[in-house]
Amino acid sequence: MLVLFESPAGYGLFKCDDKVMEVDKDKIYGKYFEDSTKAAKKFKLEAFSAFSDTAEAVACATAAVEGSVGKKLAKFIKKNVTASDTLLIADKAQSEGIKEKVKMNVISNDLSLEIFRGIRHNMEDLMKDEVSSA
Repeated sequence: MLVLFESPAGYGLFKCDDKVMEVDKDKIYGKYFEDSTKAAKKFKLEAFSAFSDTAEAVACATAAVEGSVGKKLAKFIKKNVTASDTLLIADKAQSEGIKEKVKMNVISNDLSLEIFRGIRHNMEDLMKDEVSSA
């Protein structure tokens, strides 16, 4: 399973075990995200695509809010995700856009929101190598 995460610096793609989806949403934060060491064991950054400037970051964020899939995101997904992968997305509207445009299995639910909360909480440690070089 892959987790698509949009940060202020760019798009990140984390790999995690499918068993993450079997954990109760009320317990996932304590199980995997209480500290960065736990998070790093379960969520590995597989790919990162930095935004070139603030204008690009704003355009990508706007597309996400509108539920559309911009060129940068579509290219990033096509390059790093196969049709057999399951992609976890935070935004329900954007997940529909990705399903339609890229034709893949996409999940967006309450559990995925907790996973994004955990990644956001540990973002500095989980993405430190990529963000510092961006």
